[in-house]
Amino acid sequence: MKTFTKNIQSFILILGVVLVATISTSAAKIYQGYIILNNDNQLEGQIQMLSPTLNEVKVKFILKDNKKKIFKAKEVKEYGFKVEKWNYKTRQHDINNITYVRQTVEKSPIAFGPKEVLIERQVTGTINLYNHFVEQNSNVKQPFSHILYIQKGEKENLISLTKRNYRIVLKGMTAEYPELQVKVGSRGYGFKHVAKIIQTYNNWMLDNNEEIVIGMR
Repeated sequence: MKTFTKNIQSFILILGVVLVATISTSAAKIYQGYIILNNDNQLEGQIQMLSPTLNEVKVKFILKDNKKKIFKAKEVKEYGFKVEKWNYKTRQHDINNITYVRQTVEKSPIAFGPKEVLIERQVTGTINLYNHFVEQNSNVKQPFSHILYIQKGEKENLISLTKRNYRIVLKGMTAEYPELQVKVGSRGYGFKHVAKIIQTYNNWMLDNNEEIVIGMR
């Protein structure tokens, strides 16, 4: 009887481990994408998202032969993938291109980690907008701080964009488009509309044949 009970307990334990592993695997966010290495070689496969901060320090990549490999940020120039999102207004799936590129930031995403990392480029064009995340282990309610970076020109340094400085920074960067420049900071063009402001400026530059476009995938 004791042996039977132990077997039942062992079976339940194994079943529990299998279920947890299955749930974890199914919950993982995996997308079809690409990765560009330092030697400009481009690999096609699947990218598994880890967390807002870990996505910046390494890339968990699944090759076409199902072999898994982890690349450190210093080995990668860029990686990207496409995400489908349901649009309740159009009743269709919108496809968003997500791109991470290597940049040097002020704070590492993780404690004692690198500052040369892969950050998401949300808006691409004459002005680029980036999302950067930093772990806040002491803050349970808000474990990550979100930092916005802006860059005019691919080789220029990143500028941290905040509620305090966004008016001055954006007004300076959009000087070629005075109709937009004057709106920065007004209703509908505040800090939470930064992406819209930059995209509007980039579209205007493109229409006027003045924009230097960085390759989108």
